[in-house]
Amino acid sequence: MRTLKLLALAATTALAAPAMAGTYTYTGPVNVPGFPFNIVGTGPASVFPIDINVSGAGNVLTDVDLMLTGLKHSFADDLTVALQGPNGQAILVLTDAGGWSNFNGTYTFSQGSAALGNGNYGGNNTVIPGGTYGPSVYGFNPIANLLTSGSSLAAFNGINPNGTWKVWLWDDQIANVGSLQSVSLKIAAVPEPATWAMMIGGLALAGLQMRRRATKVSFA
Repeated sequence: MRTLKLLALAATTALAAPAMAGTYTYTGPVNVPGFPFNIVGTGPASVFPIDINVSGAGNVLTDVDLMLTGLKHSFADDLTVALQGPNGQAILVLTDAGGWSNFNGTYTFSQGSAALGNGNYGGNNTVIPGGTYGPSVYGFNPIANLLTSGSSLAAFNGINPNGTWKVWLWDDQIANVGSLQSVSLKIAAVPEPATWAMMIGGLALAGLQMRRRATKVSFA
């Protein structure tokens, strides 16, 4: 009985455990915009889309953050970013945000954080502070709206995160350019319930077998 109680406690602890997080990165650099539209300053990034391969994560996603490291762009409002999961679903993360300000730093987009505004940060040509922001989507982008559905990172919750994610990044106006050092996804996920059930069932059977061996009486 004591063994079974310990197993039940272990199972409860396992089910209540927080999701395990991992970070998956594509290392650039990436130019924004890239060939063949960089002459006029509009178009997709030089790597389009940016593929990030996720493997070894849990089967059920509970949270995903997108990090743009070393992002520079001379006109924030021009930049559009979309994220596509391995299941084909895509959302808009950034468009028409930041006004006439510049990007120059590392920016993480996380559901539940305050969004970037759609106006300037302290005036024209000022730098938007690096940090964590929520998805920041303003205005209407016909291409982005055609290819994406919504702007909530929580839309990916519940999917299997293992596979190839795609980051679509482009400049939708002329004259301004930028660059990016790397793109990362921070994935938090847990095993699916069936996996937990198999693990717990295996532990229970092993515990019962150990108990039967421990209580067996042998007569000479």
